[in-house]
Amino acid sequence: MNPANRPYASLVLNGSPTWGTHLVNMFVIPYAFITCAFFLTSTDFYMSNRNMLPLAPIYLAMALPALVIFYVLCKDIVRDRGKELIRLFTFCKEPIIFYYSFAVIGLLYCLHPGVSVELLNNGVYHALYAFLCLFFLAFARIRSLLPIVRFIFIAAFLIYFATVMIDVMQGSFTKNEGRAAGFAVNPNTGAFTLIMLLLLSLNWSRMKLFDVSLCCAAGLGVFVTYSRGGLILFVLSMTIYLARIIYCQKPWTKPTNALRFLVISLIVFLGLSIGQSVLNGVSAFNQDDSTRLQDVLSLVRGDNDAVMQDSRVDLVVEYWRLISESPILGYGTGFSDSRPAGPHNIYLQQWVDYGVIGVAVYTLGLLRMFRFFMQRQDYRGMTFLLITAIEGFFNDDMLLFRPFLIALVFLFVMAYAESQSGAGSGYSKKECA
Repeated sequence: MNPANRPYASLVLNGSPTWGTHLVNMFVIPYAFITCAFFLTSTDFYMSNRNMLPLAPIYLAMALPALVIFYVLCKDIVRDRGKELIRLFTFCKEPIIFYYSFAVIGLLYCLHPGVSVELLNNGVYHALYAFLCLFFLAFARIRSLLPIVRFIFIAAFLIYFATVMIDVMQGSFTKNEGRAAGFAVNPNTGAFTLIMLLLLSLNWSRMKLFDVSLCCAAGLGVFVTYSRGGLILFVLSMTIYLARIIYCQKPWTKPTNALRFLVISLIVFLGLSIGQSVLNGVSAFNQDDSTRLQDVLSLVRGDNDAVMQDSRVDLVVEYWRLISESPILGYGTGFSDSRPAGPHNIYLQQWVDYGVIGVAVYTLGLLRMFRFFMQRQDYRGMTFLLITAIEGFFNDDMLLFRPFLIALVFLFVMAYAESQSGAGSGYSKKECA
């Protein structure tokens, strides 16, 4: 049998596991699954806000995956003295270098005259996140975990979607009355989380009914956050995904599939229209703050006035003025955090804190990772980085957003698994080659 046609699980397991391996997997796999889902769904953030955690989320984020890498180290040192683990880190060096670069810049800029830092400043956080990259990358060495990676993302998506729907009915989590957010608390962050988890949950070689259901659920979830940026990212993501699916089909089936996708799009549109009418009767959404819905609908109609009147536009003007006064050197680590309001734009945030070096390193890092996935024709990874680049114009906290870090790392984990096995992970570009 051609290795490319063999089941993915048989490739990654490298033979029949022993009873001892089965016994260990009974503990390791559920632990890894729960650890990933805990941080991907922002459960740690929600529980921290409710004082439900014994430690700060960053310490838990260091401790829980550290147990996995300890297990992997012990196993790999016995097996090959850690050579394969080093190969893994070398293959997936881009996210490590990405966070390492910001750790170096952040710590060096603590010496800037305009610095505003505490013991745990952005430089220290970025250094910790560089270690988090290593910890979560080590999950790739748990061979029996790789075949169920997609299920981890699907479970995280469904859990997070459920919290958004609970927010619709009860308003339990959101900090913006009349808008759903789920465990992320911030509606704009909630929309990005839904889209991010959706991209990682979809089958990128063929669309099945389950994938359609995920798309519809994500569309509904993004809509009820009333996030204009989220709406733009969702439409862009679905356009790329549907184009990729159509491209993967056989030539004589493409017209049929194109028509099918148009019908599905119409059904989703009608569903959202009906959902809007239903939400008007839900107590949590029957608020005086209905102007947000009108802003979203105005954006859909192509009216840019609501966008230009957004308070974030004034912040852009303010931060651009600060940048123009010190465009090369910036103002030092933590300067933007010391302001009454952040820029809601990571490019401006990096520029005002670290000068032109900061925004250049961030942009170059995204481009390098995009090239990594482009060379492997991994449209899932390319789309993820594209929406990340766009989300940066609406969000200044991307680098310290744990679901983003874990999702990014696992994109590299899946690319590594595919390079080792010679087959796809069950839902990637390999199947339509």
